[in-house]
Amino acid sequence: MAFWSDAGLEPKRKHKFLLFLGSLPSILVKSVNKPNMDITVGEHKFLGNSYKFPGGVKWNDITATFVDTENDQIVQTIMRYMEKAGSQDPVKKGLALAGGASAGTPLKLIDKSGAVSALGGGVVLQQIDERGNVVEEWTLRNGWISKLDLGDVSYENDNALSEYKLTITYDWAYLTQQVPASTISGKELGKIEGEEVGSITAATRTVR
Repeated sequence: MAFWSDAGLEPKRKHKFLLFLGSLPSILVKSVNKPNMDITVGEHKFLGNSYKFPGGVKWNDITATFVDTENDQIVQTIMRYMEKAGSQDPVKKGLALAGGASAGTPLKLIDKSGAVSALGGGVVLQQIDERGNVVEEWTLRNGWISKLDLGDVSYENDNALSEYKLTITYDWAYLTQQVPASTISGKELGKIEGEEVGSITAATRTVR
């Protein structure tokens, strides 16, 4: 039945969502794109014809836009994430190479384990309904910050808010859909129980 003839059928709304990215406040999120994937294509040519075959699956990066504030020190939090991931400025690298760990400045390099663990609770995107119930949840596996865009400043626009963007790279994403009469709210350590594509249960989750 078409939704315009069924008062009980509610379409999902773009503006009803929550993003949990480490400990960054969800209230400051302006927009984020959902996970999407590409299936690579292999091609074989024979006698003037082309034949295509499905290859591997590639999950594409997502980009989240945040509103910056003066009192939340969001940029400092992000920079701490980058340090936990292994980012180290050249001066500290020089000190580490000169004196080693014994000098109190160990050498740090970025690796996947550090980059993923830096986000702590991981990356979870939830779409909610008008009562705050989660109807769709995406959990990004092995997500880490691959790009940081702190925006710009300008005298030309005195009405614009200061924004920054984070690009998240991940290996794959799990989708969990709500089943009828089941509700959850918030997040529990950025993890979802069940299979790769499962059903949201009636458990209550706590926002950190």
